[in-house]
Amino acid sequence: MRYLLTLCFLLFFTFSHSQEYTKSFSVELDSIDNILVSLPPCKDTTIIESAIHRCDELDSLNLSPDDEYTVLQKKSQLLAMLGKYVEGFLTQEKGILRLDTTDIRYLEYFAVKNKYLGNKKLSDSYYDKAIDMCGKMTGKKYKLKKLNV
Repeated sequence: MRYLLTLCFLLFFTFSHSQEYTKSFSVELDSIDNILVSLPPCKDTTIIESAIHRCDELDSLNLSPDDEYTVLQKKSQLLAMLGKYVEGFLTQEKGILRLDTTDIRYLEYFAVKNKYLGNKKLSDSYYDKAIDMCGKMTGKKYKLKKLNV
């Protein structure tokens, strides 16, 4: 029953074409979050595919870079739920590239990506930049534990 209500809620916002997206945007992201946390692993993927379609519609709006990142991050999670890990990873990177190059999420992503690609020197450079940004934002210097993967 909860899944049916979530689907109805999502479909309601799918067909609602309000130009004021600021309030409904938050509600729609919440409904996508509800899908992410409430669905058990199952073979029926229609609700997840519907949420992915809604993410595509939200992404086509004139959103701020941070909102674009949020939508693409959620789409990436939904794709992973379908087992489409490579597509999800590429979608996540598409969202990351919409952020400022000094954004901590941007720096962290490329630090981890370069670590997995075997480019330790570039990875460490991104980690160092992320640490510096954390220090600038908080007024304190934090030590971050680097991944040894």
